[in-house]
Amino acid sequence: MLFIVLAILLLSVRPLECCMDVVGGVESVSTVRNAAINFADLSKVKAQKMSDIHLIKPNERMDMRTSFLESEKRFIFLDNDGTVKPFRKPNERKLQRTIDRALKRHARDPRNEIWIITAKDVSELEKTYGHIPGLNFAGNEGTEIAQRSQLLVNLPDAGPIGELREAVSRVASENGITFSKTIDQKYFSNYHIPIDTEKLMKQAQEAQEAETTAKLLNEAKEAETPISKEAKEAAMKQKLSEAKTRLMVQTKAKFEALLGNEKFKDYKVLVGHGIDNDPSYFRIVIKHKTHQHKGTLVQALLAQHTGNETPFVLTMGDMKMDEPMHQLAKLLNQYSILVKRMKTLKQHYADASLKIGEILASITRTAKSLLENIKSIPQSLHEYLFQNPTSKFNQEFHVHSPAL
Repeated sequence: MLFIVLAILLLSVRPLECCMDVVGGVESVSTVRNAAINFADLSKVKAQKMSDIHLIKPNERMDMRTSFLESEKRFIFLDNDGTVKPFRKPNERKLQRTIDRALKRHARDPRNEIWIITAKDVSELEKTYGHIPGLNFAGNEGTEIAQRSQLLVNLPDAGPIGELREAVSRVASENGITFSKTIDQKYFSNYHIPIDTEKLMKQAQEAQEAETTAKLLNEAKEAETPISKEAKEAAMKQKLSEAKTRLMVQTKAKFEALLGNEKFKDYKVLVGHGIDNDPSYFRIVIKHKTHQHKGTLVQALLAQHTGNETPFVLTMGDMKMDEPMHQLAKLLNQYSILVKRMKTLKQHYADASLKIGEILASITRTAKSLLENIKSIPQSLHEYLFQNPTSKFNQEFHVHSPAL
C-alpha cells in the first residue's frame, strides 16, 4: 500500500510578526517566541478538514531542509501509534531495525532533541526504544515524562489536584460509590466504576415496566398483532441503556458539584463508557482544563529554550489529540508533517483522476497536520532532510510502498 509523507510549512501571514505588533514591537526573537507560547491556548484547537490540507512544493521542502541543516537546536516530536509504528500493532522486525538505525543516527547528534510521545503509559515506549541512547519519551499525551528525560523539562504545575482527589474519595464514600480501578497522572485521574447489571435491570424494570408495557400493548392493538418476544427484549434493552445513562449522568453530577469550589476551577469532570464499550463499568475522569494534551510538553520545552534564535521545530502525529503540538509549531512558523494513505487522499481531493505526481504538484499547504498509518517515519525523515531535493526521491514526493 502506498503512503504519502506531507510536510507542512509557513503561514502566508507570519504569526511572529503579528505577535510583535500585539506585544508592542518587541525585538528579541526569544522574547517574541516565549510570548507566543505563553499566550497560546492550545486546549481549544480544532482539527481542520482533510480537504483543507495542502501538499508541499519542492521549494518548500528545500526551505525545511535548509532550516534543519542551519539550526543549532532542533526539537523533533514524533507520535508513536500510527506514526513511528502502525496503529495498535508493532512494526515488523526488519522494519523496526531500520527505524532504530535512523533514530540512533539522529539521537546522537547533540543539536537534536527527539521526543517520542504516546497516549499510553510511557513504559510502552521504554520497552521498544529504551535501548537507544539520547531519545526522550513521554506518555499520557506527553504529560508523563520518562525518568531518563525528566531533567530536560518542567511541566506546568497541576494545581490542587491532590486535594481534588481527596474530595472525590469523600464523595464516593458518602454515596456508596466504589472504584474498581484508579489511574492517577499529573493532570488527571481516571476512575473505573463497576456496574451492577442485575440491580440496574431491576431498577429499569420497576421504573419503566408500566410505560413500556402500555406502549407495546397500544402498538400491538393498533396493528392487531401480538407483542413479540423480540419486541419485549428490544424494549427492555433500550430501557436498560437509558437506566445506565441516567446512572452515569447522576454520578457525574455528584463529582461535578466539587467544582463549585474556586480552588478547583481549572478542572473538569468527564464521564464515559468502559474502554472498547466494556459493559461492566463506566469511567469518571477529573482532568485539567488546559494542560492535559500533547501541546503542553512542546510548549514547556520551547518556553525553557534559551537563546535569541528560534529553534527548528518539527511535529508529527496521527490523530486529533496531536493538534495542539501542531498548532504550536504553526504559531512559531515551524513545521509539521502529515501522512495519509493514497486511498484516503483520493477520498478528500476532488480530482482523483490525476496521476499522483500531478496531484502532489498541484496542491500546496501552509500550516496544518494530521497523520495516519505510516510505518517508517524516522527513516523517511532522514531521507526528507538530507537527500538532495532534486533526487528521484523528492520528485516522487515520498510515495512509499512499504511491505504490509
